[in-house]
Amino acid sequence: MKQCYICKREFNSFTPYKHSYSDTYKSFQVIGSDLENYGCPVCGCNDRERHLFMYFDKLGFWNAFHGASVLHFAPELPLYKMLKRSNTIPSLYYPCDIEPDLFDFHVNWTDIYDIRLFGGNSFDFIIVNHVLEHINFVRAAIKEMARVLKPGGTIIAQTPFSRVLPVNFELCDIETDELRTYFYGEPHHYLVYCYKYLIVDFVKYGFKFRVYRHDKYLSGTEKLSGVNPKEDLLTFEKRGDE
Repeated sequence: MKQCYICKREFNSFTPYKHSYSDTYKSFQVIGSDLENYGCPVCGCNDRERHLFMYFDKLGFWNAFHGASVLHFAPELPLYKMLKRSNTIPSLYYPCDIEPDLFDFHVNWTDIYDIRLFGGNSFDFIIVNHVLEHINFVRAAIKEMARVLKPGGTIIAQTPFSRVLPVNFELCDIETDELRTYFYGEPHHYLVYCYKYLIVDFVKYGFKFRVYRHDKYLSGTEKLSGVNPKEDLLTFEKRGDE
């Protein structure tokens, strides 16, 4: 028996991820979704969203969001709904994306390279899950997020990565959806992150890295809830002296 952590419904199995990967991509051993236990057949949430809720419950993030200012890129619907509830609602919640028309709920147009509507030190939290692999100039995006984040503020940046790659895997001549899918796993991905380089990119812009490991905080929950036990929660805190 399985149970969705978000809708709490029970059923026999989660639905698998509908796409397959090339042998080249598989060789990178990318840590991201649980492909066999991907979707909830009742509410439709995916494993990454369930895992976020589990981490946020366990670590007290909902209480931290309440009354805080939160910038949310590519907002996940379950998380969007939760942040609209009275007991978790931030003082400022700004869901945004470069393609807001793709969403069935209100999302503001925002360019991650130029968050021009907000001045420096505007947000306590930035949520940017599974976004960095979709953009060409990651360091420019990190620099701009650092600008609008308050000193001591936190970026939550779940990002697929490889522990076996010594450096990021990027090929400059990949220009088609077919080739990006073959090498990067998805048609709109632009690289496969090396774990070390993902951390280094944030540290270069004045962030302290903190990881919350599944095996420490959520050990033994993965079979029931359908989440990847290798997917830890990645957070980056802006240093107070920046």
